[in-house]
Amino acid sequence: MFRSTKLSLASVASLVAVCACALPQTALAANHPDSILVKVKPGTDVKALAARHGMKVRRNLPQIHWVELAPRSHAAATASVSKEALAGRVEVDRVVRDVETVDQGVKLNWDFAPRDPLFDEVFMNPPFEPAFTDEEDEEALIAWHFIKTNFPIAWDQTIGTGVRVAVIDSEFDVSNPDLGPKLVQRYNAASGTLKYHTTDISLQAGDEIHGSHTSGLVGAATDNGQGVAGACFECGVIAIKIGSERLGETSFVNARVLGDMAEGLIYAADNGASVISMSLGETRPYQPLQDAVNYAYSKGAVVVASAGNSGPGGDPSYPAAYPNVIAVGATESHNQIARFSNQGPYLDLVAPGVYILSTTNAADPEAFTIEEVEGKPAKVPVAIKSGTSMSAPIVAGLAGLMRAARPDLTPAEVEALMKSTATDLGIAGPDPVYGAGLINAGAAVAAAKAYVRPEPPAPPPAPAPAPAPKKHKKITRIGGKVLLEVVHRKGNVIYIGKLATKPGCRPKRTVLLLAKGSFRPLAKTKTSRRGGFHFKLPGSLVRHKKVRVVVRAKKRGKHALCKGSHSRLLH
Repeated sequence: MFRSTKLSLASVASLVAVCACALPQTALAANHPDSILVKVKPGTDVKALAARHGMKVRRNLPQIHWVELAPRSHAAATASVSKEALAGRVEVDRVVRDVETVDQGVKLNWDFAPRDPLFDEVFMNPPFEPAFTDEEDEEALIAWHFIKTNFPIAWDQTIGTGVRVAVIDSEFDVSNPDLGPKLVQRYNAASGTLKYHTTDISLQAGDEIHGSHTSGLVGAATDNGQGVAGACFECGVIAIKIGSERLGETSFVNARVLGDMAEGLIYAADNGASVISMSLGETRPYQPLQDAVNYAYSKGAVVVASAGNSGPGGDPSYPAAYPNVIAVGATESHNQIARFSNQGPYLDLVAPGVYILSTTNAADPEAFTIEEVEGKPAKVPVAIKSGTSMSAPIVAGLAGLMRAARPDLTPAEVEALMKSTATDLGIAGPDPVYGAGLINAGAAVAAAKAYVRPEPPAPPPAPAPAPAPKKHKKITRIGGKVLLEVVHRKGNVIYIGKLATKPGCRPKRTVLLLAKGSFRPLAKTKTSRRGGFHFKLPGSLVRHKKVRVVVRAKKRGKHALCKGSHSRLLH
């Protein structure tokens, strides 16, 4: 099945007109050859697979068994070879398990919601009633999103030392003095750029300015006399850059972008990320992305994603709506749900997301500086933005603090403790508008430190072992009582006997008649089913001889059926 989608980075900076129209495929094909994502059988030689179908490997994700395949050359891609045709070549191969194609004709929105453009008046004349109104304490007013959620109480307990939080986003300003030193690992997963597989995560032509803001909310340098605070300000940030396809001012999603996101999740999971923050989304599920989310979760990473900015009636946003992801909506200063925030049963928690101050890229047209405490001009570019893109990294920062306090917590335990300590909003209990409620960082960290993992239930008693089979001794002879009558008739001696054995023993046995001192039988016969037997010998053969009767055991395999020994001398 060939499907299309809309991808959105759920952040807000300005009023953007959203066009639902599709652009011609040919215009986009001129930028990059189409590609498809193929799921293969584990252990598949993907280069051989590509060669069999006249294609090349653009990206291989062996951890989740997906590979991105493209035509061998740009000329081949533009020669009216559609993604459907490429998929048709591959899907019949015996090693192929699934094929995903993504139409490029669907607009990619970064979902910026409107705000008052006079952002430089926010501090003294905010267009909303701030959470804190101490005019002498500018930091309290600016950082309402941290104070409202009790981060100062959490910081009294831990500041995140030793934890790494991955941020998968569009760009990162390494020159920002409040951000650059915190980017302890840098990885470019944008396969559509020349910087792919390098540590260059800087702003490139066509990139949306977004990651410098979200990563600052996670871990901007704090208590350094300049700039802004980060939620987990001693956490190291793993900055992972992804790309997007653009035509003019419009962004689109295709298989390449989907691969970027999956590769970013895998890189974060394989490189020590305790938490992964994704302020992005798409309007329909794709298996490669879900596989990558599940892979990161299986490696112990807490995955956090923005719920989306499509409002109450908006479609679910992925990866937020996947299992194993904490989906975060946005609230404003009075704890009301933001009008742009997605709602739905997949929503887990909410966090501040309206008029949020954080670091930004120096090239951001909305960047500004503020007066520092000493009255000197600030050197840190900052900006105020709104959206669930801002809410998700705040929650990711809290997850980093909880992991610093208790590194042994599982992702499921981190999520459960966040929910159990959240401030319930709206109707009582979890609901599709606020999820479990507004995060309470101080209570969540305290709960993490005090958490006692329940003892696992006792295993059911093991079934009683089956009795060992009885082993029979390996014997070759059997005795028992032999009743014998000797009759002389017409020069012959007739021995008439009956073998009496223990109950359960089969009586049919071989019976030998031997002269005393001899091992060569004088005669040989078998008992009847009732144990009877008889010998008829010439009198001349046994005259003046003492004889004995020997009964041999009848065997079944190597095991005799009854125990016994030589019979006694009878005559």
